[in-house]
Amino acid sequence: MKKTMKKALALALSALMCLGILTSCGNSFSAGDLVQGNLDLIYLNKYTDDYLDKVSLTKEEADAQYEQGIDVEVDFFCDYFSIVEESCDESIRQQIVDLYHELYKNAKYEIGGVSKNGDTYLVELTVYPIDVIQKVMTEDADAFAESWQQRIESGEFDGMGNGDSAVETAWAQAIIDMVNARVATVGYGEPKTISVQVVNGSDGYIINSDDFGRIDALMIDYSGN
Repeated sequence: MKKTMKKALALALSALMCLGILTSCGNSFSAGDLVQGNLDLIYLNKYTDDYLDKVSLTKEEADAQYEQGIDVEVDFFCDYFSIVEESCDESIRQQIVDLYHELYKNAKYEIGGVSKNGDTYLVELTVYPIDVIQKVMTEDADAFAESWQQRIESGEFDGMGNGDSAVETAWAQAIIDMVNARVATVGYGEPKTISVQVVNGSDGYIINSDDFGRIDALMIDYSGN
């Protein structure tokens, strides 16, 4: 297969973009509810009117936050599988967007106990890592590589050079099809429990950005590469 890369520590920049305004304060504040609400929005695109009111978001802004997270995952997917998006047919990105919409529907996590240390709340969170990419890399990659090599040797891409749009699109489409074939049988790796810090920022409480990075790194298992 083409050169791949391990997932970076979980999209820290995206975490700040997605969570920087998702704050809440006042007598009704609940650190557990804030973590639950943030993750429900970012991964499931689910929210209540009460949650939106507490974090001062409109529905349009909430939907935009969700799509921002999807866009970052799409960019990572392209890097991970060495897809040169700008050389591909314009349909490729939308297919990957649709793929992550489906993957995110399966995001699974549970809020546990909450404690407080000074001004910081500690929220126990258990994440069940989605195993689709991990299964692709450990169980499908060898057969995929063999199939791709056979396509090359058959002359399918004769006369085309590296970076040719048809070759890049064919590569991207083959990757998308391979991953999509796993989505119908999505499963989960061993659950991971971490302590998430909810800190008091300038505008209210937010999830610590490093901890959001840890959450995001667990949500979809990219190991096996």
